[in-house]
Amino acid sequence: MKPLILILTLSLSTLLNTQSAPPTRILFADINGDGNPDKVVVAGGTLLIYNATAAGVFNPAAIVLLYNVQDAAVGNFRGSGINDLAVLSTQNVSSGGGTGSLFLLLNDGTGTFSNYSPISVTTLTAFDTSCRLAKGDFSGRLQVDLAVICPAQGLSINVGVNDGVGNFHFIAVNTQTVAPQMQSMFQTLYDQLKSALQGIAKP
Repeated sequence: MKPLILILTLSLSTLLNTQSAPPTRILFADINGDGNPDKVVVAGGTLLIYNATAAGVFNPAAIVLLYNVQDAAVGNFRGSGINDLAVLSTQNVSSGGGTGSLFLLLNDGTGTFSNYSPISVTTLTAFDTSCRLAKGDFSGRLQVDLAVICPAQGLSINVGVNDGVGNFHFIAVNTQTVAPQMQSMFQTLYDQLKSALQGIAKP
């Protein structure tokens, strides 16, 4: 697999151009293991990570992922106590084109991402610009699962059940046909993800 992460000190012009794009996702979590909540930003198809100091000051972005990033989620997906990043892209990261990718960026615990693990979403044939990503214990198994919705492709939620070590088995759940006791939960998830699209300009 070719490396995905560019460890950079961004040039001023690149940083300004990236920050001029409205963020489509802002996340806070300890990425580098120092106990401070760092900031993860998706903006303009780029993933930026700003490490925080104990005083709550964010250092300039030093890690950037440029692969048409559409959305991201952060969590302890491998059960290691380390926060990895799940990234949704409209570009196929293995070939540089195609129908998109969902993958885990693997954190070594210090905020260094030297490898990635692809996630196969068998319930989707392609990712489009309407797709959004969420995490949560959707299976009730005390694991960090993933969910993908693509409103342009219908009402289904694609739920990735985590085996506890970062492997996901996806099932398509239609919010209109699930059992009544589950319909409310999945409808709420769908509405929350869809609401994240409001006010966001499509590329």
